[in-house]
Amino acid sequence: MDNPIPEWATLLGRRGGEQLQLSGVDGGASTLQTFDGREEFAGAGAIARDEALEQVGGNAGTFMDQAMGMIDTITEGAVVTGEDIRRGLQRQGIEPHHHNAWGALISSAVRLGLITETGRWVPMQDKKSKARRTPEYYRTGVPYDVH
Repeated sequence: MDNPIPEWATLLGRRGGEQLQLSGVDGGASTLQTFDGREEFAGAGAIARDEALEQVGGNAGTFMDQAMGMIDTITEGAVVTGEDIRRGLQRQGIEPHHHNAWGALISSAVRLGLITETGRWVPMQDKKSKARRTPEYYRTGVPYDVH
């Protein structure tokens, strides 16, 4: 079977010719893991970010599972933004307890491999977003495993 992720998507996350993957909070230290298995310390800012996202996600009740289930239904190969996902969830009546849960949702979906960044940034569509740029994501074929 062919690789469902196009070649351009596999080239993302490079720094100095190395592909990197954020591994999150690990024993109190956030690390970047290169695809050859080496780890690099990502810094105090990354630790604070990961802890805050974990806390927001943990307080989200059923929202995260409902939202991940919706992301799971997005067609493999579709290109979306976090804003697209938020709008789709809102149309289904799925809302988080706090607006910060949207960011935690997208970060979790990336960490779980449901979506991956394309490397492009596109303007947001909502008027209140004032066309600020947001990452574009590619829907992978990884299913959401409800725990």
